[in-house]
Amino acid sequence: MRVSANSSLLSRGHSAAALFQVKSGRVLIHTTSANGREIGIDIIGPGGIFCFTAFVPTANAIVDAVTLTECELLTIDRESAQRLLLEPGFAVSAFEAILTLLSNYILKIEELSAYSLKARLARWLLEQFHVQGIKPIAGATIEIETSQRLIATMAGVSRETVNRQLKKWQQARVLELNAGTLRLFRPEDLEQFTVNRQPRQ
Repeated sequence: MRVSANSSLLSRGHSAAALFQVKSGRVLIHTTSANGREIGIDIIGPGGIFCFTAFVPTANAIVDAVTLTECELLTIDRESAQRLLLEPGFAVSAFEAILTLLSNYILKIEELSAYSLKARLARWLLEQFHVQGIKPIAGATIEIETSQRLIATMAGVSRETVNRQLKKWQQARVLELNAGTLRLFRPEDLEQFTVNRQPRQ
C-alpha cells in the first residue's frame, strides 16, 4: 500500500489487525503522555517492521504510528503474521524487534523522569551522530530532520523548548542547524548538558 505523509497508521488502544513492513519512507512510532505531549519512541525506515500486536489475536495497538513521509508499506494480516511465527528465523527476528521497541520505551521513560528538558534535547542531538556512524567532534556534520515538532517529539520536550534552546546554542556557537544539516562547533559543551538531572520534588 502507498500512504501519503502525515497519515495515521496505528492508534494506541485500537485494533491492530496487520503487521507492517516499511518498503520506502519513514514512520514515527510515538505515544502521548498524560498531559497530551507526543513522546517519540522510534523512527522506522526501509526494512523496518512494526505493529507486533498483530501476533496476538486479542491485542490492541500499544503505540501510535504516523507516516513522516510518503511511504510504501507491506501489510501482513493477523492470520498470516501468526503463521510466520512458525518460521524459526522470523520468530527470532520478531522477538529481537520487540525487545528493541520495549528497550526504547523504557529508556524514554527513564529520560523523561530523570533528565531536564535541556539534557534530553542535548542527548537526542548527540545520539543522531552515533545513529549515522559519525563521531560527535568539532566540525562534524550530519543530516537531520529540522522539523521542530519532530525534534520535540523525539527528545520528549515541547516545541517552544526546542526553538528557544536551539537559538541559544546557535548564538553561543555550540552548534549550527541549517537546511537539514546539524554541525557541531563545541561538542564538549553539549556533552555537559546531557548530565543535567531533573530537580527533586
